[in-house]
Amino acid sequence: MAERLSGSAGAVRPMQPGESVWQKLEQRLFVSAAPRGLLQWLRDVLSVRALGGALAGVLLCVALLRFQPGLIGMEPQSDALPQSYVGLLTDAAGKPTVLASSKRHGR
Repeated sequence: MAERLSGSAGAVRPMQPGESVWQKLEQRLFVSAAPRGLLQWLRDVLSVRALGGALAGVLLCVALLRFQPGLIGMEPQSDALPQSYVGLLTDAAGKPTVLASSKRHGR
């Protein structure tokens, strides 16, 4: 591959970039690493991309809570008792002595 491109390298005359190019390059490389002020940080946080991501996250959470409340245990409350098992032990006279109960499937 280098052999194929070596011919085109000879056709272009070498040139030196101007001083302004070097200054802008240094500014981009080294000034951006300097500590940033509160205003710049706030500008970054409130950027359109960050707000779009936050809005998408909120909408996803609202949709999940609205359409799948059972995912995090937020099932609607009802007055009906849950399905369960009940056992009643009686004595020889038929009088109830022990009551044992359990919800279905251990819930």
